[in-house]
Amino acid sequence: MKDLLSVEEAQELILQSVQPLSEAVEMSLLEAEGRALAEDIVSPVHIPPFDNAAVDGYAVIAEDTAGASAQSPARLRVVGAVNAGEVAHFAVGRGEAARVMTGAPVPAGADAMVMVEDTEQHGEEVWIKSPARIGQHIRRQGEAVAQGETVLRKGQSLGAGEILVLAAIGRSTAPVVRPARVCLLTTGDELVEPGRPLPPGKIYNSNRYALSVQVRETGAQLEHLHIPDDPIITRDALTQAQAYDMVLTAGGVSVGERDFVKQAVESLGELRFWRVAIKPGKPIAFGRVGQALFVGLPGNPVSAMVTFELFVRPALRKMMGHRVLFRPRVQAVLEHDIGAIGSRREYIRGQLRWGEGRWLVRSTGAQESGMVASMVGANALIVAPARSELRRGDTVDVLMIDLPLGSE
Repeated sequence: MKDLLSVEEAQELILQSVQPLSEAVEMSLLEAEGRALAEDIVSPVHIPPFDNAAVDGYAVIAEDTAGASAQSPARLRVVGAVNAGEVAHFAVGRGEAARVMTGAPVPAGADAMVMVEDTEQHGEEVWIKSPARIGQHIRRQGEAVAQGETVLRKGQSLGAGEILVLAAIGRSTAPVVRPARVCLLTTGDELVEPGRPLPPGKIYNSNRYALSVQVRETGAQLEHLHIPDDPIITRDALTQAQAYDMVLTAGGVSVGERDFVKQAVESLGELRFWRVAIKPGKPIAFGRVGQALFVGLPGNPVSAMVTFELFVRPALRKMMGHRVLFRPRVQAVLEHDIGAIGSRREYIRGQLRWGEGRWLVRSTGAQESGMVASMVGANALIVAPARSELRRGDTVDVLMIDLPLGSE
């Protein structure tokens, strides 16, 4: 086992070990948002299902309007009207027109629509003031989607646009890859649940809550268990956690005398690596406990959140069938000096915004791993290469972890 892996080596090792879940579940469209399709989707219907009007106006035969103008309009007899949701029980013949609302079926015989703004109503006649082209302002059957067409592909993530298409072809559910089951173990005698009094020497268990949010944002299901610094209890908890798809721990993988997770994993399964050349988050472990993937995150809350983004989130996305695994990256201009970077690549919490026609980024303040406030408002991680020096105006790589700020 290599002593210290690069970020890319660690990501590759983890992703190579991830097998996508094979089970599919049907979820209602409102529950399926953010999940990956388990199969291709073929439309059972045409969209639109019939020729319909793209504007409010009159359905006509284009030839009847040839040469029409405001000074010399084409005079047509109105033979009926069709509103959206109705069916036209009549046809349009030569010298005739029908009033048709947007989205309503175009009556048989008509081959063009004329906008109401280009017409004048005179009793039972409509005067057409401009010539129409065949097909003008008509949405043809199957123009958007043809019956039998593959509209969505396996592995596609379902957002509002994809849900729109599914609903438009008449589906109320979607076949998606089932949620991964994650067991989160937090460790440490020093941890107290928020909401309780804080005794001397103790700290609140913030990892449980931050990591729970991060796990749930991926669409995975989460169960949490807190265990004390005890080797037997740690081993028993990991033994029970083997039934999950992934076991995630926070703390216990460093080199302290009371960090028992690493040795328990080695006794129950396999540890592939336990250190990565990264700041924050050097002590991160990966392996297996039984059939479950194991990722041991640092106990420091900021380090745990950063390493989750880099290593756990892509693994869970692959496990749940997504094709796009990583957060988007952009290049941005640094708004202030950061200074010299040490021997490990650093991921600096930052705020990314669009301004002056380009991406701009600044850090969220003090970046020591204990500075939990550095995560407040952080929508990006600034990628700072090892042994570099970052100055104001430099172009840097930035990993988006949330929506960027708009221009000011």
